[in-house]
Amino acid sequence: MRLSDLTKEVKKLSIVYKTVTKDFPVLVEYRPQSVTIDFIKGVEGKSGTDQIVERICRSIIRWDLQDDDGVEIPVTRERILEAGIPAFLLISIVEAINGDTKSLSEAKNA
Repeated sequence: MRLSDLTKEVKKLSIVYKTVTKDFPVLVEYRPQSVTIDFIKGVEGKSGTDQIVERICRSIIRWDLQDDDGVEIPVTRERILEAGIPAFLLISIVEAINGDTKSLSEAKNA
């Protein structure tokens, strides 16, 4: 097995972000094997916000989040911060990816 093949694997995930008044579907394409030991070491000691943004930038290839002009927001640190994406949405996306990755791992080991 080539590690480069493993880390290039891409998966689509549909997430429903729930607010008090409405549900918002979010579609992401992410790399389930993108988090490496070096990445984990690199985010140790950083703030929780920085860790979340770094994880999103590392894992997500694209998403369907758009600005108010209908333009897809690029998955980069600068654009995420400029766009003013709610922290709870970003946390929900990371948690959904973590849950999906965990279920993939459990299914492979069953």
